[in-house]
Amino acid sequence: MNNKIIPITLPGIGKGNKAEMNSPINENKRIQNNCLKIFMCAPPQNLICKYYHKLDNKALLGTVLKKKMKNVIIIPKNEVEVVMMDIELEIRDYLLKKIIRHEFAQGKKLPSENDTARKFKTTRHTVRKAYQMLEEMGYLYAQQGIGHFPLPPKPEIELHLRGDIGFSQKMREQGIPYESRNLSIRLVSEPDKYHKKGLRANIYEVNRIRYLYGKPAALHRSYISEETFPNIKETGRHISSMFDYYRELGYQSFESSGTQMSISFPTIEEKEILQCGSLVPLLILDTNCFDKKSGKLLELTNIIYRSDLFKYNLQKN
Repeated sequence: MNNKIIPITLPGIGKGNKAEMNSPINENKRIQNNCLKIFMCAPPQNLICKYYHKLDNKALLGTVLKKKMKNVIIIPKNEVEVVMMDIELEIRDYLLKKIIRHEFAQGKKLPSENDTARKFKTTRHTVRKAYQMLEEMGYLYAQQGIGHFPLPPKPEIELHLRGDIGFSQKMREQGIPYESRNLSIRLVSEPDKYHKKGLRANIYEVNRIRYLYGKPAALHRSYISEETFPNIKETGRHISSMFDYYRELGYQSFESSGTQMSISFPTIEEKEILQCGSLVPLLILDTNCFDKKSGKLLELTNIIYRSDLFKYNLQKN
């Protein structure tokens, strides 16, 4: 009985190489149910090694592999995706190490997709996916029709892990070109968690985007009680600096009870606002701000920083 032959694409198979797949119905039933049989013409060496290594610990499959034709490879179905990812991740890690170690000169193009594909004996498509992943991670950028380039070295900024100093003040003191824009104000529909932390009545979220060196670098969300600031609904849309707003209302000195730091990845909305890749880690600070004189809680704060633009010197005091 002839098996139906289905063309497939695998990493490492380019022009001149042929790959076909069928269901090995005449083999042991375990192999029939759980494996794909790949017939290849002159498959690249590194591909065979990767598949063979994965099968070598499986006595039954390893025996079949050794006894069949040289160009036959039997692959467990549940390992196909893993194997296909291996080469892509291998390329990514190879390039990533060189970028981190500054082995690629600034302004000089990285190896082309074709050259890298030849080096790793794989397809240009696989290489392109590795480059795209590095771009999403914030390590390189692409110029259409030219190639890929490493991003320039990151400038350093001091990041104070405290809520008693305004972001604007921090940047001014460091002489960093800075701009703050008000994005929006909205009524929080589920305020319970903010009520538990000390805010009362209606809670409004005031959103600002911070630009450093002309690039969107941080998203600030301040949670404000209408009980403390009765006009926040009308004035909130014009606030670019919360500390300037507080000073206009007579509050002059501030303190924080602490800051929590965590790491996450951008949501679709955050990716759009911060103009970053989906794989760029975000540094998240959750803190608060009290009026130092009265001890009144003024706001709860959530700040999201891009990690790919700067090196942050963390300061507690």
